Amino acid sequence: MDGVLNSAQDGYSIRLRTDSHLKLLQRIIKETGAKIVLSSSWRIGFTPASKNLLARFKEYGLELMACTPELSGSCRGDEIRKWLEKFETENDVERFAILDDESDMAEFTEMNLIQTDTNVGLQKEDAVQCIKMLNV
Repeated sequence: MDGVLNSAQDGYSIRLRTDSHLKLLQRIIKETGAKIVLSSSWRIGFTPASKNLLARFKEYGLELMACTPELSGSCRGDEIRKWLEKFETENDVERFAILDDESDMAEFTEMNLIQTDTNVGLQKEDAVQCIKMLNV
C-alpha cells in the first residue's frame, strides 16, 4: 500500500486520499480480470489502516481476494512464494504481477515486479506495464 496507493506526496495517509491511485488499480483489475492479494504490512491485524483500505476498495468496486502469510524473518518474496504454493494446489495461477515500491521480492523481482516510485505512488505508466504483463 505504502508507495503504491499512497505516497510520500500525500504523507503516506492511511486514508488513501489520492483517488487517481485507486482509479488506476481499478483499471488494472477491469482490463485484466486480476484478483488482489495483499502482501503489505496493512494485512496484519484489523487496524484503522486496513479498515480504511477495505472501505476505499468498496468505493471503487475492488475486492480483496486474500492476503499472503506473515513469515517472521522473511522477505516479502518468501511470503508471496508460500501463498502461491498453497493457492496453486487448489487453483491455477497463470500470471501475476507485484505492485510495490520495495524490491524485496526474491526470485519474483525481475519478472513480476512493477516497482512504483514511493514519492508519487502508482502512476499510469505502472498501470500500463502491469496490464501488459498480465494480458500476455
